Amino acid sequence: MQQLIDEEPLVRTYATYLNKGDFASAMSWCRALRLAGRADEAQDLCLRWVGKVSGVFECAQLGVDMNYLGMFAHSEEQLSAVSGGFPHDTNRHLVMSELAIAKFLLGKYHEAHEIFRSLRDKGESANLIRLLYPGASDNTLQHFQGKFLALSDSVEGRRVGIMQEGGLGDLIMYSRCVDMLIQEGASSVCLQGTTDAQRLPQGRPPHHARGSYRY
Repeated sequence: MQQLIDEEPLVRTYATYLNKGDFASAMSWCRALRLAGRADEAQDLCLRWVGKVSGVFECAQLGVDMNYLGMFAHSEEQLSAVSGGFPHDTNRHLVMSELAIAKFLLGKYHEAHEIFRSLRDKGESANLIRLLYPGASDNTLQHFQGKFLALSDSVEGRRVGIMQEGGLGDLIMYSRCVDMLIQEGASSVCLQGTTDAQRLPQGRPPHHARGSYRY
């Protein structure tokens, strides 16, 4: 059965683009085209704006929209060009996350993994916490930030918390680290998740591990 497409957003965004002709209206029309299943037209529109965008924010946004359209090589080029133009804040964190996605889908796994690891290191903890908990107070942000470990830090004798990030798939992926953390000497590991996820089967730490695991 063919899905019916609401033409109103297409007509409205196209009319706005004809009237304004700026980058913002172009991207609004681009997204309407993508959601309507007209990806080839959305891709053509993105390509028309390569070299015409003004400033790092527009360049980065074009790269993000290209990612959504499967234009990973073009996205990588756009995002790489502006990755050094952002201050060390949440905007840069998001840009680098999108760049890692583009590289991963281009098969550049080692480069993508290096970026992803850097975004989870202690130096990025403030940005990561602000994105995970946008409504949190400064005191809460500082509390969580002080709990982050650097990738080079030992977990020996520490109580380790794995914060929820994303959905159930991420929770399952991160749960694979529990046994390794306990084997590396963590005194206990607490995995944060939703109430529904508590019904998932829970494994036991290896018999030779010294720590404990709690969900």
